[in-house]
Amino acid sequence: MIQGQCFIAIDPGNFADGFTDRLTELIGQCRDVEPLNPDNPVLIPGDPERGHAKLCTELGGIPYSQETFTNANDIAKRLGVEPLKAKTG
Repeated sequence: MIQGQCFIAIDPGNFADGFTDRLTELIGQCRDVEPLNPDNPVLIPGDPERGHAKLCTELGGIPYSQETFTNANDIAKRLGVEPLKAKTG
């Protein structure tokens, strides 16, 4: 299988004057929208990732499901390598 990738970085400020200010205003407007369900706030791109990063910081690591942890340790056992150690509490 052949796989190709191309990454292009574009600075929108080069094409649209005031882009940063307009984007900041749009983000503010999105955040000010009253959600239909208070338990599900309006999110913008990056919000879920920031929330997960905050959780990882609070926990002192990345939370894994028990199934993922068990599968990883089953593979480690088959390969004869040290299994994962869980941080609890």
